[in-house]
Amino acid sequence: MRDAESGLESMARTAMVADLRADGTSVKVEPFSTPVCRMAVILDPEGNAVVLHHATTVW
Repeated sequence: MRDAESGLESMARTAMVADLRADGTSVKVEPFSTPVCRMAVILDPEGNAVVLHHATTVW
């Protein structure tokens, strides 16, 4: 399923994304911060977007 999007609650940190990139993972969107979370988007081997998400605000 091309262009489907999945999300994972994770530690979307710059170092983790760098480790994934070093292992051959394609990064679609570099890590960035919002007022409530930190996010990045990587691509799985089939080209599907996977959102890495880490909440930084307690609800």
